[in-house]
Amino acid sequence: MEINSKGIIPADIEKYLAKWTKYFKGKYGQDFFIKPEGVIDNLAVGVTASSLDFESIMLKLVKEMNPYTAEDEWQDHLYALIGLEREQSSFTVVQRTVQGTPNTTVEAGAVLFENELTKDQFKLIDDCQLNESGVGIGSFRAEEMGAIDLPENAKCKIISAPAAVKGVYFTTGNSIDIGKEYESNAEFRESWLQEQATAKANTEGGLKKILLPYCYGKSNNIKIRMNRNILKYDDVPLHSANIVVNSPYDDETIAKVIFNKMIDGGFGLIGDIQQTVTDSEGVEEDVYFSRAKLITVYWQVVVALKEEYELEQVITSVQNAIKNNFSFSMGDAVIANRAIQFIDEIEAIDYVKDVKVSTDNATWMSVLELGETDLAQIGDVDVSV
Repeated sequence: MEINSKGIIPADIEKYLAKWTKYFKGKYGQDFFIKPEGVIDNLAVGVTASSLDFESIMLKLVKEMNPYTAEDEWQDHLYALIGLEREQSSFTVVQRTVQGTPNTTVEAGAVLFENELTKDQFKLIDDCQLNESGVGIGSFRAEEMGAIDLPENAKCKIISAPAAVKGVYFTTGNSIDIGKEYESNAEFRESWLQEQATAKANTEGGLKKILLPYCYGKSNNIKIRMNRNILKYDDVPLHSANIVVNSPYDDETIAKVIFNKMIDGGFGLIGDIQQTVTDSEGVEEDVYFSRAKLITVYWQVVVALKEEYELEQVITSVQNAIKNNFSFSMGDAVIANRAIQFIDEIEAIDYVKDVKVSTDNATWMSVLELGETDLAQIGDVDVSV
């Protein structure tokens, strides 16, 4: 094992045996070499194996005590020292209308249905009272944890239910609370990195952190175009920043957030939005920033269906496959064929014939290039066969 400025470099058995050979040559002569049958030789090999075992333990500890590389329960314990907890998976809970015998109470756990298309199963979790018309609203929980959706047009196929229940279906007003996926090691590490960004420092990470709650909670809605001593952005002067946001908050609110958190250190701001704010001593300051240009992207999807399915059964699933799997950052190009892998996962789809995107519903293309501060927003998704 070697420890240097780059960290720990593990050894291997050949390196260890080379060291033993060099050592014993000094004691027994230059013609010494390690052979399988020798006592000293076997001792050297045994000690080497033990040393490698010890090294593996040390390497494991070094890895798991480093916040940049720690994983699983090690990561949990390490990040807990600064108050971070991993997002745990949760169940989707959805309302569906239950129809059956009037004035009947359907007990919790008595009804189990599945999404006929995806086979995701949902069980009644509270008693459901059917009124004099034989209709009631039931709360159902997915049988598996995670972000399991149940689209409005999904057909609810009853697996088990008492005789009093005749059907389960969607009606307007039925709600859904989609569950959360277990936060992966990489996602948890990103949360830690955001936490480490000093909230009041003039750094990209620090500025993103304080703006995050005002930008839908997603970092892809914030772009910090900052030049320190090197000119990275031609339209931004040195020692200045252009903060670009996609936010539902008004200009005054965003300006105050930026002003209250930035350190005065000769660092300038530029942008096409200017707001005058007042500090605690009554001194007025101008704050400049920009807003992202939102580009609505329309999709045109042509699919081939398996024989037993109709187009109406898959339209929502195809639309959700695109809307739920794309998250664009500012300046990201929209590459249409990346949607194919998600659409192919839909049970009813035989194959995808074509996918195109457009900004005007007239000119269609496979790749849509956007400007540096443009932010793609998914618009209507047209599905056809």
